[in-house]
Amino acid sequence: MDLNLKGKTALVFGSSSGIGKAVAQSLINEGVKVALSSRSKEKLETTAQEIGASTIIPCDLSKPGEATKAVEKTISEFGSLDILVTNTGGPAKGSFMDVSLNQWNTDYQSLWLSVVESLHASLPSMKKNNYGRVLL
Repeated sequence: MDLNLKGKTALVFGSSSGIGKAVAQSLINEGVKVALSSRSKEKLETTAQEIGASTIIPCDLSKPGEATKAVEKTISEFGSLDILVTNTGGPAKGSFMDVSLNQWNTDYQSLWLSVVESLHASLPSMKKNNYGRVLL
């Protein structure tokens, strides 16, 4: 299928496995230059080799500022960012009272604030290019 994405650039969070990896592979198959991102550098290196990605950006979205840094590195590497995929893992498992307040804060950063950060960092590039897609 040709989605007219050839030559576009993308950053896919959580792309070392699962849905993120499948999305990254699909984008690469469409001719998109893709930056893979997840916490594990080793998993990213393996995935990049498996699916043909040239750029990996290890980052931990549960830490403030990491999503912004990943977007900035992607733009530095590719010159722009056209497609942002904000795929992250779910919150910690457990009953409400078993999850600590600290864990709630970590999960909120990872699931919500990392999306806000990455949007703030990527939208100027998308606006400048008159093109942008965000997959939440």
